[in-house]
Amino acid sequence: MGRVIRRTTSVIRIFLGLSLLVYVLNRSGVGALVPVLSQPWVLAALVGLTILGAWVEAERLRILFRAGGLNLTWHAAYRVVPVSNFFNYCIPGGTGGDVVKLYYLAKDNRRKGLEVATTVLVDRALALFAVLAFVTVLMIVNRDLVMSNPVLRGLAVVVLGGLAAIVTVAMLSWSTWLRGTRFYTWVMARMPLRQYVERVANALHSFGDRKRALFAAMLVSVCGHVAMAATFVAVSSVVIPGAPGEQVALLSMTGMVANAIPLTPGGVGVGEAAFEHLFGLVGFHGGALLLVLWRVGMLPIATLGATLYITGQAGRSRPILGESAPEAS
Repeated sequence: MGRVIRRTTSVIRIFLGLSLLVYVLNRSGVGALVPVLSQPWVLAALVGLTILGAWVEAERLRILFRAGGLNLTWHAAYRVVPVSNFFNYCIPGGTGGDVVKLYYLAKDNRRKGLEVATTVLVDRALALFAVLAFVTVLMIVNRDLVMSNPVLRGLAVVVLGGLAAIVTVAMLSWSTWLRGTRFYTWVMARMPLRQYVERVANALHSFGDRKRALFAAMLVSVCGHVAMAATFVAVSSVVIPGAPGEQVALLSMTGMVANAIPLTPGGVGVGEAAFEHLFGLVGFHGGALLLVLWRVGMLPIATLGATLYITGQAGRSRPILGESAPEAS
């Protein structure tokens, strides 16, 4: 019965995503993609962005795993990232990729599954913090536009609230004082599955002593976000000519946050609707097409991930024939 419910839910989400996608593209006009065919650099830039994004994700994972004392070779990191990207298109939001990522990374860290899961969670939280911080900077750059639009003002509050929530959770997790209080001891003593909860709490707490690694991982993420915003600005010159670059950067990066909401596989439909609405707020049409082109640019890395998964190469931490020896993490 549970399997039937899960399958039904997945079908509904896929249908919802595709319906939203068709509706949004209908309104924005697929014909706007025609100029792209005469500008081959557009798809080249988007594919390049995808490759850079894979590097950012793999390097961020390697930094965090090394900081947490976990094993993650260079080859394993660069295999699991394409596979997780492939599964992001199959399972709602980014959760599918994270589950697959956790499965393969835990195989090389026997008896440390909870620590691996916690590190993957920290990776996601740090990536979210980096994009929210970047969006905040873009909102400051576009402060006149944000203050004049009630929707953007509301989004600014949400973004600042998200940043505050992440910082609060991090401070509480790292607090040595809190861990020494009677309240903490009392809560832990009555916590179901206490030994597992304590392992997760200890893993989170340990990152408090590794702020340099966290900063390095966040810096890598910010570089990726800056490159993404710059690519969207460049592509918008073809798809949405006349749109100011600073506004395109703000609206597209805000839309990418919405694209990560786990409602449909890979955010398909939801992301396009968010892009179209956000660009519509400032009088531009075709925002959804920017995200569609980004998805097209993602196809090569997703295809690589599918190939690695099907051929059984995804979980290999050792190099295949002809590669150099793996780098220790």
